[in-house]
Amino acid sequence: MKLTLSSILFYLAILVGSAGCVSKGTAVRRARDAFLAGQKQAAETALHTDSVWIVGNVANPIIPWTSDMTLVRAIIQAQYQSPGDPRHITVIRNGTSPFHFTAAQLLSGFDMPLKAGDKVELKQ
Repeated sequence: MKLTLSSILFYLAILVGSAGCVSKGTAVRRARDAFLAGQKQAAETALHTDSVWIVGNVANPIIPWTSDMTLVRAIIQAQYQSPGDPRHITVIRNGTSPFHFTAAQLLSGFDMPLKAGDKVELKQ
């Protein structure tokens, strides 16, 4: 659920109305807390849509997406840390069936462009 300023104010009005009498300081604190929670959720949503997620033994699991991002570049930027090559590489893209690859395919030159929000799973 995406929080907007109007939805935060709506929830705040319900919260204040159902809480009975509260001091002005308490109402201000609750409003500030609700606003900050909405800001945090918006930042997390932006992070999900503007990044590529790498799941597996990597140093950097969140890679900022760029228009030239490919599967190989994402794995390199994530800094894969297992001693051997991953046995299964899966790209999960919202709304499509997963794409499955092997390390041998990537090492032989195969690559694919990634989109913002893609998730790459590296399994040993």
